[in-house]
Amino acid sequence: MQAAFAVIAERGIELTRTADIARRAGVAAGTIHYYYDAKDDLLLEATRQDIDAFHHWLVDQLGTIEGPLERLRYAVHATLPDEQGDPGWTVLLQFWSRAIYHHPLRAMAALFQERARALYVSLLEDGRRQGVFRMTGSSESVARSLMAMIDGLSFQIILGDPSLTAHHAEQLCMEYLCAVTGVSVGES
Repeated sequence: MQAAFAVIAERGIELTRTADIARRAGVAAGTIHYYYDAKDDLLLEATRQDIDAFHHWLVDQLGTIEGPLERLRYAVHATLPDEQGDPGWTVLLQFWSRAIYHHPLRAMAALFQERARALYVSLLEDGRRQGVFRMTGSSESVARSLMAMIDGLSFQIILGDPSLTAHHAEQLCMEYLCAVTGVSVGES
């Protein structure tokens, strides 16, 4: 799956051939065909493994960070792409575009979104319980809006918008979070 993920990130799912993945993985193409009938099956499994690994890593990292705003900032920073060619986001965008037409991918995309939303809701609720956040809306609506910002800004970064850097995208997300959590920008 690591080989599939890397080749899809480099070439795109449309130009990826099973032979390319097999060569990268050091196995026969027949081995891949034995386990995966179609490219979408490979895309689903490669994306699932990458997102699972990222989610577990992020949860572990957040457990080491003090303060609800600092945890939110870290989650936003870790989630946004680093640069135009960020492999995780490159594959994820291909996954989403194919999920529109393929039910198994669409169902998995919904699970990915739900898990991310639950993480942000828990971070927001933690800040509310600690009395740090004075929310202007529900944690659910703030999490959905934040995720929409992250997704939209990430898309712009991946496409190489020269007016937007990952740092600027992070600042925009944090300005929004400060506004809806009642934390002054100076505290952030």
